[in-house]
Amino acid sequence: MRKENTVETKKAQELVSKTMATITEETKNILIDYIQNGYIESLSKAIAYLGMSPDEANILLGDMSETVKERITSNIAHFQKHDESVVSEVEHIVLTRGKKHVAEEYKVIKENLPFAGKEFAEKSIQNFRAKTPIFQKTLDECIFTFEDINQLDDREIQKILYWTGHKTLTLALKGASKELRKRIFRNKPKKEVAMLKEAIEFLGSVRDSWIEEAQAKIVKNALRLEADGEIVIWR
Repeated sequence: MRKENTVETKKAQELVSKTMATITEETKNILIDYIQNGYIESLSKAIAYLGMSPDEANILLGDMSETVKERITSNIAHFQKHDESVVSEVEHIVLTRGKKHVAEEYKVIKENLPFAGKEFAEKSIQNFRAKTPIFQKTLDECIFTFEDINQLDDREIQKILYWTGHKTLTLALKGASKELRKRIFRNKPKKEVAMLKEAIEFLGSVRDSWIEEAQAKIVKNALRLEADGEIVIWR
């Protein structure tokens, strides 16, 4: 991480803040449009995500019949903004109703976050997760990717490996760079390294989605260890 007061840092902070605000605002606008044209359970989840009260929901629902309004407002009580089903529904709504630049927007965050300063980055991510809990896997990849393990010291790598199963590590290393494989092997006992190399070769051709899932599990472990103060991702 860079110092907090450089021109480069301020520019990075502005880009990160603007992009996060854009994602949050566009998500809100898409959901409001969807609420006015959607279906009862999906509407309920969308309203729960927006954190609206029954009175606010009634105003937004406009000319719908009182029966429909009552069913929706009653159903809202069963959901919370960060519920997995709510987040999944909102992601589907956002992606299918016109938000086409998700990857590009998160790329801006990923490219500028390392230059924005540790304190700013941590606060921004915390606030963004609270306000916009969709696409968390994409956000995690902005903070720390599987290949970023190569930037950690040996002690930190060993802690991550401790929480990683053999099958998961084998799949993850199948799609890893040569440099990262060497770092991982250096932090495993020779006998286990031989087993890993044999398992990777035995795998042959596997689906990219399996590799990505395995790498995501390891990244999730790394982020948990960071949150527990066991390793330091932010430098």
